[in-house]
Order: sequence, then structure tokens, then C-alpha cells
Amino acid sequence: MHARTPSAPCAAPICRCFFGVCGDVRACCRVHVCVTKSLTRRSMYVPPPVRALALATLQLRFANHMMELREGERKKLEATCGCGKQLGDFTTINMTMMRAGDATRFQYNVIPIEAEAGFDCRIPATVNLEEFKAQIDAWAAEEPGVTWELVSGTGEGATENPVSDVSSDSYWWGVFQGACKDAGAELCEPSIFPAATDSRWIRLALGTPCFGFSPMRRLPILLHDHDEYITRESFLEGIDIYTKLIPALADALGEKAGVGATAPGMESCVRE
Repeated sequence: MHARTPSAPCAAPICRCFFGVCGDVRACCRVHVCVTKSLTRRSMYVPPPVRALALATLQLRFANHMMELREGERKKLEATCGCGKQLGDFTTINMTMMRAGDATRFQYNVIPIEAEAGFDCRIPATVNLEEFKAQIDAWAAEEPGVTWELVSGTGEGATENPVSDVSSDSYWWGVFQGACKDAGAELCEPSIFPAATDSRWIRLALGTPCFGFSPMRRLPILLHDHDEYITRESFLEGIDIYTKLIPALADALGEKAGVGATAPGMESCVRE
């Protein structure tokens, strides 16, 4: 990402005058589906029980279930976008990979014995991940030969999605809000970050509260997009906010519990 002065207006949504903050992120569950069927030659008449080929099974059964869920969530987002809910409040699903047959050569006269598909699922903490997995189990059980698994790296802790406390009773949320106010950074209502960050694993493994915050406003939302940038004004404003915010958070360690003690929620960060 680089700082520049934009030469032309961008159609991407513009951040509001307040600064955004996220108390949790959506869980990233990457689902790998495999379908295995009997090997069949194109020159034969394929009987009805076998006609549900591997690739067709993925497209017409399991994949359709996933895309129907995706479409339902998209409609919910469009129907409720005026009440303050955002993308992070809903589940998104994208089919990102399909594969069938021999990858090393074309075999036009052979019906694939196996087909695979990959789905990238982003799930908010308001969704029970155990129930989500049970639903996928049920869809896979509808057709013989269909199996699925979570891709390595996304399965650990995949049934948990801890959130940071943003209630009025939260010590660290109060410290963070106060520090932002003193720095002149007025915050929006906390939301769910729609993508994935390491903060989920810090919450999960350490129980440490995390708030997703980047001191940028009045900018197009261009995360990982082409020509991602921030303006010079926003870059310098963010530096000024950080010079006030970071010392305030550092000084808060132990303040509530007493000098030399550990602040609430930070016990796992202390090492002998």
C-alpha cells in the first residue's frame, strides 16, 4: 500500500467521517469436497444410476446447496443494509476451485472417476460453527460418494470464534475508547471485520482481547485491491493518532489491577 493523492474519484465505498473499529472477525472455513464415481467410457450408454457423474453431482447438488446459502445471505444483507448491519454480519461463500479428470492430459472419451471443488466460507461469530458443519454433513450425505473436509490450516479451532468484549463493563474496551477520544479519533459503533486477521487466533489461543483498528477515514475501501492507497493527509493523521493511542494502551497495563500487576484479560501475555 502506498500514500498518494488520488487523481480521479473512485467508485468504491467511502469510509465515514468516524473511525471504524472491529471487536471480532469472521471465521475462515475453507471446505474441500470430493466426489467419487465409477469409471465410464463415453462410447457406452450411461445408465441413469451412473448418469449423476462426479462433476455433475458437485454442480447440481452440493454446490447448489452452497450457492443457495450464499444467495440467501446476500439478500439478507441487501434487505438490512439500512439498519446498520454490514458485510461482516453475514456468511459469504465463494466457489474458488473445481477439478476433474486427469490433470496431465485431455481425455475426451473418459468420464472422470473423481471431481473436487473448493469453497471459501467466511462466517460471523453469530453463526454456530458446529451447526454449520452439521449442515454440510447433511448435504454431503444426500449423494453416495461425496466427502468433504476443512482444508489444513483452517480446521484448528474451527468450531470456535471468540469475540472481544465491547460492553460498558469491558476494561480494555473502555481504555481503548478513552485513548481514541483523547487522540481525537471519534469511533463508529464496533462491527465484525468481514475478512480474516490474526486477532482471531490471539483471542482463541490466549484469550486476549483484540480490537481491529486502522486510523484511516474518508477513503475508498480497497483492501487487497488493485492500486490500494491512502492519501498523505490520512497517513499523517494516522501517525498522530498512533503516537497518542499506543502509549495510552501501554500505560494501561496494570493500572486497574495495581502497579506491577496484570491488567484484566492480559494474564496469558505475561511470562516469567
